Amino acid sequence: MGEREPAAAVVLSARHDRLLVRYGDAVLKAHAPGTDPVQLALRLRLAADPRLSDSLLAPLPIPGADAPGLLTQARGRLVSAWPVGTPLYPEDPTAVPETAVDDLPWEQAAALLARLHAVPPQGPVPPARVRRGVERAMAKLSGLPTSAGNDPAVGEVLAAYATLPPGETAGTHRGSGAGSGSGAGPGAGLGPGAGARPYSGHTHTARTTHTTRMTRHSTRVPPTPTAGGVLVHGDWHLGQLLRLDGRGLRIIDVDDLGAGDPVWDLARPAAWYAAGVLAPAAWGRFLRGYTAAGGRAVPPDADPWPVLDAPARALAVAYAANAVADSVLTGVPLDSVSRAFVDCCRRMRRL
Repeated sequence: MGEREPAAAVVLSARHDRLLVRYGDAVLKAHAPGTDPVQLALRLRLAADPRLSDSLLAPLPIPGADAPGLLTQARGRLVSAWPVGTPLYPEDPTAVPETAVDDLPWEQAAALLARLHAVPPQGPVPPARVRRGVERAMAKLSGLPTSAGNDPAVGEVLAAYATLPPGETAGTHRGSGAGSGSGAGPGAGLGPGAGARPYSGHTHTARTTHTTRMTRHSTRVPPTPTAGGVLVHGDWHLGQLLRLDGRGLRIIDVDDLGAGDPVWDLARPAAWYAAGVLAPAAWGRFLRGYTAAGGRAVPPDADPWPVLDAPARALAVAYAANAVADSVLTGVPLDSVSRAFVDCCRRMRRL
């Protein structure tokens, strides 16, 4: 028998901040330029912890690599290796086929997060970079040409950002978990907007009982320090789920993994729901799945929005900031989902 042909490298995804290349049974990830090797090594070590094997995808060892055997360098970039799998869906909820929404594994996805949050990390743990996406989005918006200041949407987003409680965008404050009422509706600034295209593929209007009953809980509830022992993904969304043959779903991408407030891992779907992009039924399945699996980010038997409100606001602002900046730079008008987040910012400003 002849020698086996070497596997061909296949580029899976190429962005300015990372490169994914499949080579045989492994996916090689070139991390963003400027990534701190010490911090990334700590995150890879955390991901390799066997106690997380049922929730987080573990990196593959690299012969001769550092940290220990999990991280190497190629052409000036830090590189890690990962098992091959099939992504569940992209990050953008509008990219999910409308007919497939009811089939999305909301409960399974939520249970993965609950299991991740339940495992106390061992050894040195870097802080979860929960605010990185918000900071980058606002820097992108603030870096637009001066003429962009005449765009009303730019002003709406900047004004909404100014309403965020200091420290909440850093994930350093938590509500007490005591709800102000029953139900699971968002705060007054985050009520679902009329006419938005929700994740379910149909439109719904603002629900008055949800949008008027609650106000800015995060600024009224005395803050408590973040529990340093909670492991947080830091950038969770549907695009961070990978299906492995015979093993089910796992959470991927450890670039923001670390200790922090677990409510931030629920904040993105909460922001989608609050903006009217994610249908109430889907949000309810996700939230119930999380609490049923023992998730610790929100109280299981009380209103979750006193805890969710500020992080959901921050990520709604970040989504709007990215969308508005892209619209200004490309000249392409905002789509219905982007407009829903800008409308959400407008409601925040009017509080």
